[in-house]
Amino acid sequence: MTALIFDALLSATLLKEKLPDFFSRNTDQFTIFLTLGFGLVVVAALVFGVKRSTRTQWLKQKAVFSTDEVFDRLCEANHLSRDEIFIVKRMIFDLRLDNPILVFINPDYVQRYLPDLTQSETKTVKSIQEKLFGDIETAQML
Repeated sequence: MTALIFDALLSATLLKEKLPDFFSRNTDQFTIFLTLGFGLVVVAALVFGVKRSTRTQWLKQKAVFSTDEVFDRLCEANHLSRDEIFIVKRMIFDLRLDNPILVFINPDYVQRYLPDLTQSETKTVKSIQEKLFGDIETAQML
């Protein structure tokens, strides 16, 4: 950093020799003016670099979602009630799924879970299945 300041002062001295007499009469003011100008450029470059780096890190962090966040957003997007979300979480646990998002992608997981349920739970799971995948029986006929 000291070398940069020394170079700036040396440059100021060299410029002073080539500029008109107006600046040569105010040598101290000219050197101070040039040093402040150089310092301002350095500070602006540092601020710009830090701001850009911070923004890039923020964008990278926001681009990555945890499976819990995706699960919550999928529940919200499919308008699942609190009871339905509870059953979906229990389904994920009972089926020992590593990725909770699989329930939203593959209807086979819901089908595998149906035989182990009570009648009221079966209604709820059928409602979940309808919200997630639509009418599967009609889709299978096509």
